[in-house]
Amino acid sequence: MTPTNGRSGADRGRRRGLLTARIGAAVTAAILLPIFAAGPAEAQNRTKFPLPSLTIPDSLGVSTHYGAPPPGVIERIRGAGFRWIRADITWSDRERKRGGYEFAGQDLLLDALDANRMRAMMVLAYGNDLYQKDSPSTDEARAAFVRFAMTAIMRYRDRGVLWEMWNEPNNNWSPRQSAKAYSALSNALGRAIRQSAPEEWFVGPALCGTDWDDVKFLTDCFKQGVLQYWDAVTVHPYGHKDPESAAGSLRWIRRQIERYAPAGRKIPIIVGEWGFPTCAGDVTPDVQAAYAARMALVGLMNEVGLTVWYEWVDGGSDPKNRENHFGVLLPTGAPKPAYYALRTLAEALDGFRFVKRLDLGSPDDYCLLFSGGSGERMAAWTRSKPHRVAIAQAAGAFDVMEDAGNSFRAEAGSSGLVLELTAHPVYLIPAAGR
Repeated sequence: MTPTNGRSGADRGRRRGLLTARIGAAVTAAILLPIFAAGPAEAQNRTKFPLPSLTIPDSLGVSTHYGAPPPGVIERIRGAGFRWIRADITWSDRERKRGGYEFAGQDLLLDALDANRMRAMMVLAYGNDLYQKDSPSTDEARAAFVRFAMTAIMRYRDRGVLWEMWNEPNNNWSPRQSAKAYSALSNALGRAIRQSAPEEWFVGPALCGTDWDDVKFLTDCFKQGVLQYWDAVTVHPYGHKDPESAAGSLRWIRRQIERYAPAGRKIPIIVGEWGFPTCAGDVTPDVQAAYAARMALVGLMNEVGLTVWYEWVDGGSDPKNRENHFGVLLPTGAPKPAYYALRTLAEALDGFRFVKRLDLGSPDDYCLLFSGGSGERMAAWTRSKPHRVAIAQAAGAFDVMEDAGNSFRAEAGSSGLVLELTAHPVYLIPAAGR
């Protein structure tokens, strides 16, 4: 299949070779330059590759740990309903000797995503002992990191990538957490991007958790000026008992963004990682399935245009290691119930944009209204025990799709559509005109 941006592999190879020779001087100059206004090329590229929207399945992503993806994997990920991949570009792996970069695996990944009309959030992260044993905080190490990052950005320029600055710096920064040191590196890269590739999207910081200390770290970064350069703020809301309990934290973070953002700029939130592992002491596979769909829906109702599930496949099979059990697939590749729940969500609401939450009379009952080219659809569930409700806003006949993909016909009466709500979302699709 021809890549969606229309460039052949040979064209890309020639372009990569020419760009690499220009990186060093451009980056050195860019570190000293201020941000400037968008030009026509930037506006054109950002129109072609906009930030994620509140529309299914554009708002659905999944984390992977692939360099070069195994054959057929990207096609399977798209078939599951995802349109975004989040993956690392690890500095120490890509630059093993000073000034020498190797991106063969990322070339294959980006080409596979293009062929499947998908996009990437690429994480530029971690230190490199060639320059500093700790995270980059010296002038030399910062400049080297920016050269590495800009080499990657220029190589994959105009491919619709979201470039993410680091991963969880409030945890993964050595020798100790430092909002000042992290922000200095982010701002250096932000200046380089705005000078050499202003059309590219730049986001951060992939905040780990949304507790008080986490948000304080984020606010300290805002005070250092990172929002001059970021196009979105990325967070990982781990630690909440269920997806709905994260809503308050997301609102809290949004208020902080509004307080520190440059005048006239609306900077959205992206959930770059979130998941619930299926192992002892956490959740069952059935609960994971319910949370997976609800996580994406809760993101939409809180103005989050992209929610990335962590992760695609279990990292192992140790029953005591929770890090092994976040996937929607088992290590064998067999699907868990969460795989089907997310696939059904993408199918039921394909092309539909979130409009609003409807009032069902209880804060624990949820009914979200979506609008698309063929009318309106709804998603409904509850945080409490299963019970029957009347959805007054629903009239006529509906095909009610359950998260395993099966459906049944239901007819609204004088009080609306009477339906049993459970922890698993169901999707109400008007029967007329299907």
